[in-house]
Amino acid sequence: MLWLFGAALMVRLLYVAAGIDVAPQDTPDYDEIAHNVLAGEGFVAGNNWYGHELRAWRAPLYPLFLAAIYATIGDSHTVVRSLQSLLGAMTVVFVYLMLQRLQPKAALPAGWFIALYEPLVISVNEVMSEVLFTTLLVPVWQPPSRPDIGRGGAGRHWPGGSSAWRR
Repeated sequence: MLWLFGAALMVRLLYVAAGIDVAPQDTPDYDEIAHNVLAGEGFVAGNNWYGHELRAWRAPLYPLFLAAIYATIGDSHTVVRSLQSLLGAMTVVFVYLMLQRLQPKAALPAGWFIALYEPLVISVNEVMSEVLFTTLLVPVWQPPSRPDIGRGGAGRHWPGGSSAWRR
């Protein structure tokens, strides 16, 4: 498991260090909201919307994640991308652990696949919510444990189901 985590982290950090430019997409909105929160102006974006202030335009977690980084470490997309590399590597471990419980023989090959899967590697270089969302989604999703398979218990194990509240 440590090898998976280390390899996943290294691949992602190397990709970030390569300095490959990514189109900004939603980054200006997230940045603006994070800066506005820090400045005490509220959860608002307006620069990209022809001067119209949009409140509650984006889900709050990622702009608040950026605001926390900017407040503690400084306004740096390199730092954000590096932390997202760490989150991406954690996602690999979460997938491995989930599969270790369900299909132990598949856990290691799937872990290596996720560690090196290009879309998941390059996503850490975007200052967007996908990496944080994926990292938080994987451990919340509780697939049926092996004894539940075939007994109709799978429905209660989806995100928001009873197992998400129990653990």
